[in-house]
Amino acid sequence: MAQPAWIVLALCLYVFAFQGSRGLWERDEGRYTNVALMMLRTADWVVPRMNGEQVHLSKPPLTYWTIASGVRLLGRNEWAVRLPCAAAFLVTIVLVWTIAQRLCPGREWTAGAVYATSLLPFGAANTVTTDTLLTLWETLAVGGFVAFHWSDGSERRAPLWRVAMGTGFGLAFLTRGPPGLLPLLAIIVFVVSTRGFKGLTRLLSSTGLLLFLVAGFGWFVALICQDRERLGFFVREEFLNRIFSGEHRRNSALLDGLMYVPILLIGLLPWSALVFRGSREKTRGLWSLRNRATRLDRPEAWFLALWVLIPLIVFTLSQSRLPFYVLPLCVPLSIALARIVPSSAIGNRDYRRLLAVWAVGLVALKGAAALAPSERDDRATAAAVRQQVEGPIAEVVFVDNRAYYGLSFYLDCDVKSVAFSRDDRHFGPAYHNAASALVEDLVDSPEGEILDKVYLVRPSKEDEFREVLQSEGFDAVALGEAARFVVCRVRNRAEP
Repeated sequence: MAQPAWIVLALCLYVFAFQGSRGLWERDEGRYTNVALMMLRTADWVVPRMNGEQVHLSKPPLTYWTIASGVRLLGRNEWAVRLPCAAAFLVTIVLVWTIAQRLCPGREWTAGAVYATSLLPFGAANTVTTDTLLTLWETLAVGGFVAFHWSDGSERRAPLWRVAMGTGFGLAFLTRGPPGLLPLLAIIVFVVSTRGFKGLTRLLSSTGLLLFLVAGFGWFVALICQDRERLGFFVREEFLNRIFSGEHRRNSALLDGLMYVPILLIGLLPWSALVFRGSREKTRGLWSLRNRATRLDRPEAWFLALWVLIPLIVFTLSQSRLPFYVLPLCVPLSIALARIVPSSAIGNRDYRRLLAVWAVGLVALKGAAALAPSERDDRATAAAVRQQVEGPIAEVVFVDNRAYYGLSFYLDCDVKSVAFSRDDRHFGPAYHNAASALVEDLVDSPEGEILDKVYLVRPSKEDEFREVLQSEGFDAVALGEAARFVVCRVRNRAEP
């Protein structure tokens, strides 16, 4: 077998090994998978839903579509659920190699190796989130720009590269909304700073623009045509509030913005340590990019700097922050690291052996994660619930607690959360009267449906749960415990 074929085979084994070994973990994996399963169950691929009652529009649907497609293709298993992220990781490695051919020729293999073996990209590829897919689309878009710009648009395939850029940014927008366009801002600043505003006109392509609009905005237009109030929701809740307010409770404190630097340093291990050890003098050259003459003389370094710094500044200033948000920055940083790591390290046989050991260790760690007990493991929680409950389970209801939506994957039922008070919006949907959400949920359900529901209550809330039910003519029957919850059935006292 030819050497490239061996490389592809080894890379596939590295990426896809143990993808289905671990159960789904809360909160993101369970939530994304649950919405995808609802699409399959209802055959509605336009409106994402958490269950039959609750529409879920906090993310565009591309991630849900890919998960649902994986399950439809390969069946109801964790491997199918994580297939889109693993495939996206694999293709992104190839795109990093391709981009590095132009931005650091001769170091493209190093750039691919940096991205493939760094902690953050590897870990994210085994986690069901939007971030690995977003990284793929952003990398595709930037790759199209780099190929077009560094060929000066003179090559025969130049029109295709502009189409790739438009398509990539459209799919990025369909994956995460406005944050998916942050590399476009870096591209604009780079082109204007090196070629002036006239340089932007060369990037325009009617086909690329059309694909960007259709891919990026088609779903939003369809939703808004169904309900015009959704336009205000997208602008207010999913754009303004995420950036300018801490309403979503995601590390919104001022100092939390500093977390991204250590996350990137740790996430790019072992390569970040190698750079600090042997190439500090090369990193100092980045400061010289403040001079326009240097930027024109070193456009590759200038573009990589903008590709990292502009999104990083936006993420730091935003009021909604999660560690995986900076995953797309690992692409330009991998290429930058390939440019500055010592040549002696690249050609050193001992370093290569250590890298191979590191890669094997990452794969082994991914496999070992399936053996580690975790309260976040929906597979273990679902097994504990099923052990306590006889008969059908139509719905699992979490009382005064965030729902573990991944239970829908294992128990094939609806999952939702209700609160004692209608004023508590943290656990359930927004309500506007004084009645108990819990009681209304029971009153509105026929007796047969009540008997098929399972309620999960924290031990500290069990007494209050019983009191609320008893005041309305219901009894709670404790069946046992599952994870950190008491498993209960509920019956109407009026029934024999």
